[in-house]
Amino acid sequence: MSRQIVFTDQAARPPASYSQAVKAAGLVFVSGTAPHDPALGAIKGSTVHRGGMMRRPILFVLAAQGIASVCGAAELGDDCRPAVTAMEKSLLADHAAVITRGDVTTREVTFGGQSWTESDGQWRISPMTPQQAVAKFREGMATSTQFACAPLPDAVVDGVAVTVYALRIEIRAGLGATGRVAVAKSSGLIVSSESDSVSKGAVGLDTHYRYDDIKAPM
Repeated sequence: MSRQIVFTDQAARPPASYSQAVKAAGLVFVSGTAPHDPALGAIKGSTVHRGGMMRRPILFVLAAQGIASVCGAAELGDDCRPAVTAMEKSLLADHAAVITRGDVTTREVTFGGQSWTESDGQWRISPMTPQQAVAKFREGMATSTQFACAPLPDAVVDGVAVTVYALRIEIRAGLGATGRVAVAKSSGLIVSSESDSVSKGAVGLDTHYRYDDIKAPM
């Protein structure tokens, strides 16, 4: 029987003789873990708090395999894998983005592992690195109750041939978002994304990306 060792840097590194999880015969076997934050080390605090920290790395391990059907987490279907891969690839790539929320427009640049945000004509270094943005995205998937995708007809966006996916993510009842993601056929990078919050009164986002001639803004 073949088996696959599962590893993610969003959970504690296992002892030398253990794996975070093993995938075999269509099943994923997850190792037990003490309460641990990969960035901070062992976690102290109440039993409830430590119990919650024990649950998180298990979800991250399952999310690394696209399987998060336990502990209230959403299951990632095959329709979502191309869109999720494109999201993570785009977050890590050098890129510039124009983000419109209602009548407010901001710009972001990621270059050389650092991100910047422009607002009111001033650029500021983002407190979150691209790697942290990916970790945050994975955390959102791991703790969501629904993450669903569906392919839409191909299109051309900003002069680029794209594959389009409809998305729906639900964090909990009444809190989540729906939207569309356009992924370039040639590069697998996101060209544009649109999202509308399902929360009452929230304003949607419209983001367009480019990846050519990227430079640090400051």
